[in-house]
Formats: sequence, structure tokens, C-alpha cells
Amino acid sequence: MTISATQATTASGNWSFVLNDSTNGGALKEVALALNESDHVVFGYGNIAEGNNTQQVTASGLEDGNRLDLNLTTLGTVNLYMLTLTTNGDSAAGEYRAHSADGQSWTGNATGTNLCLRAKLIPQAKLVPSPYLIYLYFLRFLDIFLIHFRGALGGRKAKLNYGIDWSSGE
Repeated sequence: MTISATQATTASGNWSFVLNDSTNGGALKEVALALNESDHVVFGYGNIAEGNNTQQVTASGLEDGNRLDLNLTTLGTVNLYMLTLTTNGDSAAGEYRAHSADGQSWTGNATGTNLCLRAKLIPQAKLVPSPYLIYLYFLRFLDIFLIHFRGALGGRKAKLNYGIDWSSGE
């Protein structure tokens, strides 16, 4: 099996899914997951919410090219959601089959977005030195300047003490 580098990393990241049940009048469940991927094995954790009810969920599955098979198990009231998804860049869509601990089962559709991949498209801010860092560099420059010109000050030691160990040996 050959998988390109761009396809192999699509499952890693912070995912947001919407599960649309075939029962309960098409009830929507929102899922937030932090997923990791290693050698096509996908695993992670998150939350699943339906209305005001939120539960923790664990995730595990396999990635094969643009196919992602993901099993979600809720903690507390135990349910298993078995998702079969097709990924395309930062999005995924497919179907799922769910099973409850009391023997019920239902199906539905799932759609999701990898928020980490989407965030990589946003340009990063340029790093700007903080004013405090600039101030410390100025004090260091002033200290070195006075050390070099202490002869002009009548031979007195002109090193300033700002409570900072500059390790200059003076």
C-alpha cells in the first residue's frame, strides 16, 4: 500500500464533526476530536454533544489513503459510533452506524472539518521583539559602552548594576 505524505497526515489534528441521525427526527450530534495518526492508525479523544448533553468520547481507527474508518466510544452512557469517511483535504464526509449498550442500533450521515489543516492556510503573524527585550538590549549596550570608556571617567569602574548577570567577566 502506497500513501502520499499529504494523504497520510490528513487524520491528525483537531476535528469538528456533525452526526445526523436517521432516528429521533434527524437529531444532530456535534463531535469535537483531537486525533493523532501513526502508521495509518488513528487515535484520540474529545466530546460529543446532543443538545445540552455532552459526553467524553475516545476515538480509534485506520486511515487508508482518503478513507478514514473511525470508531467513537462514549464514556458514561456507552455508545459506539462506527464512522466510514472519505477525506478530501481538510474535510471528511460519510456514513456511520451506532450501537448502544442496551442493544439499539441506528445509522446516519457524518461530515467533518480538520481545523488544524484549515488553520495552516492562515498566514502567521510576524515576530516582533517585545519592548522589554529592547530595553534589556539597550541597558546591555549602555553597560558595555561605559566599560569601554571607563578610562575617560578617571579610572573608576563604570559598570552599572541592573540586577542582571550579563556574565561579561567585569
